[in-house]
Amino acid sequence: AASDVYKRQGRKFAGILINLAPKLQSTEVIVGIGINWQLTDEQLDSIDQAVCNLPLFQLTNVNSPTRSQFIAQLAKQIDSNNQQFIEQGLSSFLPQWQQHDYLLNQQISVNGEQLHETGLYQGINTQGELLLKTSQGIKAFCSGEVSAKAV
Repeated sequence: AASDVYKRQGRKFAGILINLAPKLQSTEVIVGIGINWQLTDEQLDSIDQAVCNLPLFQLTNVNSPTRSQFIAQLAKQIDSNNQQFIEQGLSSFLPQWQQHDYLLNQQISVNGEQLHETGLYQGINTQGELLLKTSQGIKAFCSGEVSAKAV
């Protein structure tokens, strides 16, 4: 699964790739995170979509973290969130997820084997399934390729 991270103005500054590998007694999860840290204007302009550098910090500010400090803090936060997920499940994250969900109420398509649905994205449920408002009501999807119309 892949997910993009956007700034409110619709510019992508990060991407997350998740690979699940089922094992006999468990599932191995590999997560890759790519962050636009200090791309030059020329590099940003060469990308075929609206992108920007990490917007959380003004990287020229004296108080901004170094890349190593940022990565260390990110890893620490991921570890903390993982522990919270183990103890409380996904439901404890849903209020914050919905507050920052860039695609909420946007027109999207979900495609897969013998599947093509279009509707308004309604977030995710406690199982992590994508919720789509269609003419037949709210439908939940656990797999498929998602594409957003012009937002």
